[in-house]
Amino acid sequence: MDANEVKALIAQGENIHVEFKKSTTDITKDVYDTVCSFCNRDGGHIFLGVRDDGKILGVVPEAVERITKNFVTAVNNKDKLFPPMYLTQRLFQWLCCQICD
Repeated sequence: MDANEVKALIAQGENIHVEFKKSTTDITKDVYDTVCSFCNRDGGHIFLGVRDDGKILGVVPEAVERITKNFVTAVNNKDKLFPPMYLTQRLFQWLCCQICD
């Protein structure tokens, strides 16, 4: 997925396959609620650092590595999310920052 595809998804707004989360410095509980929802449907895209209205805020650069590690660890941990979900992760935060520049 390239920057134009990300931009197009964000422009279409939230739907049953796309969810925006303001999480700019940490992952909030509602992100995991969305993960569970997507697991019970056909999957989807969660964009961190994007407000509900589609405004791209970005993720604080110093938080990207920690957020990524915590998210992947949580969704792959059977003690936190059962059954564990094995996901494909892309750092859209970087693409969003490029779109905003």
